[in-house]
Amino acid sequence: MVLCCPQCASTQVWKDGLRYDARSNGAIQRFLCRNCGYRFSQPNVKVNVIPQIGETLDSGKDNHEKRIVSGSCSVKEVSDNGSFFFGEDVASHNLTVIEKGLYALPYYNSKHRVCAISRGAKNLDSATETKTVAGEIEGKAAQDTKGCLTLYAAKQLTMGLTEETIKRRFQLLEQLSKFGADLFNPTSTWKTINNASWADGSKTLAAQAYLKFCKIMRIAISEDLNFRKWKTQIKIPWIPLETEIDQLIAGCRLRMGAFLQLLKETGCRSGEAWRLTWKHFDAEHGVITINNPEKNGLPRQHKISSKLVAMLNSLPKTNQKIWNGNIHSWRSSFVGQRNRIAAKLQNPRLRDIHFHTLRHFYATMLYHKTLNLLEVQQKLGHRNINNTVIYTHLVNFDSNEYLHAHAKTLEEEDALLDAGYEFVRYSEKDQVAVYRKRK
Repeated sequence: MVLCCPQCASTQVWKDGLRYDARSNGAIQRFLCRNCGYRFSQPNVKVNVIPQIGETLDSGKDNHEKRIVSGSCSVKEVSDNGSFFFGEDVASHNLTVIEKGLYALPYYNSKHRVCAISRGAKNLDSATETKTVAGEIEGKAAQDTKGCLTLYAAKQLTMGLTEETIKRRFQLLEQLSKFGADLFNPTSTWKTINNASWADGSKTLAAQAYLKFCKIMRIAISEDLNFRKWKTQIKIPWIPLETEIDQLIAGCRLRMGAFLQLLKETGCRSGEAWRLTWKHFDAEHGVITINNPEKNGLPRQHKISSKLVAMLNSLPKTNQKIWNGNIHSWRSSFVGQRNRIAAKLQNPRLRDIHFHTLRHFYATMLYHKTLNLLEVQQKLGHRNINNTVIYTHLVNFDSNEYLHAHAKTLEEEDALLDAGYEFVRYSEKDQVAVYRKRK
């Protein structure tokens, strides 16, 4: 027997908690329709629905007779605390996370029951009333918040924002709503952000997300409310020694080691490296092309070492992408490998190394070597040079932080350059070239 939504006949339904009725002997399972948002209790009689092809649905009308119902549609149970927007639909694995959440957007029904009292819960016939566990409230905000957030995310997607950015903004607004903010009331939201126990950086992101929400929903904001009062504090990043980075790379597994070596040599962001495909890697000329920059950055190319070329060539080519899977799981794997190496080498400084630390290391080394801020800006892909200036104040290197080497022949010079040494001067007296590299 196939469980179907009584309103749109969809088989894509979620379990949505239990309700208790004085007339029943136990709990009654409730369900939420994935397509139209209708909330209903488990019927006494289950009916199989024969697959049929109908007309295109028109949002806001009776679509139960026009719905295309597929007998092969799969139903997946999700946890009760799962997010409505970022729900998983097993019938659409080829979609992105955002697209899966927006899959049912045209059929969103603001009249569906959002929350229920503990006894005698019934579906609501009016769109102007919502019942909660605290009783009945006249809650247009509580009723429409989820639908407006979904619409907000859809608009952000059409503006070309990345999936990670949209997801972060959505979660921040969702968290503000849980803190008690009325997203349709700018004063209430401002007070919630101001009183939240967040760092100024998180408050800045939340304020930016809410300003976009107000713009899309056409919510007027009073001039007395300053949503730009919170400023992200710029801190000088910590830069590890090159020997520590090399120890970390050598101790990680092959795929992770190649990933870290790429970040070290190119200074790209972890998300940019994660999206690289094999066509972006020119093994013959030793060049990596970054054509999918993050944060509105510039595309760029980097010359890589023969060591990194060999590491990349040793990876299995079972997919178009060089690295596959989920980037969040990838970061968790890195943390585990990093902490294991730090414990083994008895060096707690390694625990402070993150993916973005290698970008700071690359920029610092490049500026110290070239003293050319414009070149650093181009290599990092910054559109605004003000984002690059910070790297001119990072580290004041002392002479005891360097390894020195000498070369008398061209072969020795090439070997030192491949090892990361930089030319300092040529000694006429000893007829040798002096090279150095940071420890």
